[in-house]
Amino acid sequence: MKGLKTLRSVEPFTIESKDKKIKFCVNDGNVATHTAYFSVEGAIIIERYCDACSKAIGEPSNAGRLDEK
Repeated sequence: MKGLKTLRSVEPFTIESKDKKIKFCVNDGNVATHTAYFSVEGAIIIERYCDACSKAIGEPSNAGRLDEK
């Protein structure tokens, strides 16, 4: 069984000027617009999501389950 991901926060994602790399949604591969921070067994996991997927993870029933398809 995987460790349960607990959503800590979701913030808008912007490309930093020095990096300028496009990031993609971990769920569907679209361009990422939000960064989500999760707690997993004491560690912080950072994942990036598109608009549609970031709305889905913000719902308590979906947090931590989006990647279990």
